[in-house]
Amino acid sequence: MTSAKEPTRSVLKVGRTATGYVVRIEGQGSVHESPGLKALVLEALDTSPETELTVDLSGCEYLDSTFLGCLVALHSRFNARSGDRRLRVAGSDDELGRLFGPTGLERILPRHDGDSGSVRAWLDVPAAELDRAELGRHLIECHRRLAEVGGPQAGTFTAIADQIENELEHERR
Repeated sequence: MTSAKEPTRSVLKVGRTATGYVVRIEGQGSVHESPGLKALVLEALDTSPETELTVDLSGCEYLDSTFLGCLVALHSRFNARSGDRRLRVAGSDDELGRLFGPTGLERILPRHDGDSGSVRAWLDVPAAELDRAELGRHLIECHRRLAEVGGPQAGTFTAIADQIENELEHERR
């Protein structure tokens, strides 16, 4: 008899550095972890214009479209409009290429080439609790931002956002 593979436990961790924070995703970055990432990044980067934040993906096995879209939305807010590099990603070329796949995000998200080993203590970030409408809005935003990047799946990401938007509108009636 074969046993089913244990699901990977996903953990979002944060640590302090001299210039800001490192957020590490271990396991899988998904719709479950992306609201916590968004809240943490908004709190850290909105509070101080000098703060830098690196999302360390070196311990990550998989990123779903919501997590990818969350990274794009945060990049748009803190990097793309101002030309800053306050939000960066870390991981090897192979890791980032595998995680970003056909989206090509490794070409637009700035890289942190330093070592996140300067973090002495890591704290687990609890999963953010969103109600159905908040989660729907989060999903819509993430998939719209991912569609804006273009690429072969842009139409699919737009369709996902449109479908969720239609479902939320139907529920409001």
